[in-house]
Amino acid sequence: MGQAGLRVAGCTGRGIMVVGYPSGLYNSTLGQTSEWQKIQRCMHRSFWSLNTAGRNKQTCCLQVLSEPLRSHRRYTNSQSITGHGQTESSPFDAVPSTENENDASNSHSQIDISSPPLPSGVSVVNQIEQSSHVNSLTESSHSKQSVTTGTYKTQIQPSFNLAPYVNQSETLSELLKLGVDLSEVEKKPGAADLLVRLNYQDIKPYLYFLHDCGVADGKLGYVLTKNPFIFREPIEDLQVRVNYLKSKNFKREMILSVIERASLFLTMSVEHLDHKLGFYQSSFKLTGDEVRQVVLKLPKLITWSKDKFKANKFYMKEFLGFSDREMKEMFLACPKVYLTDKYQLGKKFDFLHNKMSICHADLVHWPNIFRCRFHLLKQRHQYLDSLQRAQYDPTKEHFVSLKALVSKTDSEWCEKVARTSVSQYNSFLKTL
Repeated sequence: MGQAGLRVAGCTGRGIMVVGYPSGLYNSTLGQTSEWQKIQRCMHRSFWSLNTAGRNKQTCCLQVLSEPLRSHRRYTNSQSITGHGQTESSPFDAVPSTENENDASNSHSQIDISSPPLPSGVSVVNQIEQSSHVNSLTESSHSKQSVTTGTYKTQIQPSFNLAPYVNQSETLSELLKLGVDLSEVEKKPGAADLLVRLNYQDIKPYLYFLHDCGVADGKLGYVLTKNPFIFREPIEDLQVRVNYLKSKNFKREMILSVIERASLFLTMSVEHLDHKLGFYQSSFKLTGDEVRQVVLKLPKLITWSKDKFKANKFYMKEFLGFSDREMKEMFLACPKVYLTDKYQLGKKFDFLHNKMSICHADLVHWPNIFRCRFHLLKQRHQYLDSLQRAQYDPTKEHFVSLKALVSKTDSEWCEKVARTSVSQYNSFLKTL
């Protein structure tokens, strides 16, 4: 590189690195000159980050981000090239440091823009931007990549989401028409890659299968959004899992409810599915009809983690003091209690049992109280207590059931339970 040249130390997906020697602008003894300070201010206003490299500050590194390059050309276009890397009123002389040159060659591919000469009026930034245009998704490769799988009309560059592929992919377009939420599908690891590689003809058999199971057209999108991985399973395996439920005397309506509300069961093996149902049956000594009843009430039990379920069951028995019979009754009445965080269960139980003096039998009678919002339960009890109407004993006058305590809106609750106006209730809440 010549005496007055400018050296570019390669480019990456994030930006480009320019290395040169600021001759006449920086003096190790006197410090920075006024010209160098002006350039620093201009670079700061243009979102250029300036760093010094080298032990004796003999070189400077100018890292330019891609977006500021495109949005702030007003400053850089004013610096035109007049010769072999020489600029008008540019004091940059190429006296490269050996140490920095070796470092730059290890991490970047060096490009010397001092030759061939650039035409007059072409800025250095434009030339660098054209030579360093790389894709934002590839960090280790400087060449463009394109998606060639699936049904695409033209080659499409890699992207962070599925939006750029929709207009070119027949598969994604048809899935959108069915009501599939691609923004939710993208959150599942591997689901987006699976969909962009599918042809529309490949997914048709799965749509026919779901339709034969009774899934309505308006529910297809929801089912596929919750479990797009059914496209990886052979149709024969999906049918085997449906046949297993039929062999356990699940009716067609029950199977349809399981598919629509817990479609992940379609990707579970029959052995895992049988083991999960057997676990619930043995844990509470349920009959076949009771198993079908609880699965129909909460199909998510089939796909729920067995370890979390066992931890909640242990907590309710050992810490909250429920008996096996009471836990079975709660499981049949409201199985979602066992899917609640155990610390939330303990917090609500402590308030209900110790503050409101409600016994275990009353809690078992309506276990949905463990699914309500804790602040709602606390605020309404405190308001009734201030009115001296907090009566939860069914054998006494002015009894207030747990269901009536938390299952109505504020206006309905104030009118029918508290017997006051909602404005009085809101005024009380401001005092808490």
